Amino acid sequence: TPLVPVVYRINMRDPNSLFTTQAFRMRNRDLIYVSNAPFTEVSKVLSVFTSVTGPVSSVATAYYYAK
Repeated sequence: TPLVPVVYRINMRDPNSLFTTQAFRMRNRDLIYVSNAPFTEVSKVLSVFTSVTGPVSSVATAYYYAK
């Protein structure tokens, strides 16, 4: 019989998850995926925003002091 893939989603902020995951048996070809923390996604958006607004701010500052 073919094996059916099973996906587990675990919140590692919950202390009970640590005990739950200790019971998992890893097998050959198993995969563990760890996603980014929510703050990492916010940081990515802010870095894109800063990369656009930074040069504009620099030009505006240079123009202000050049007057």
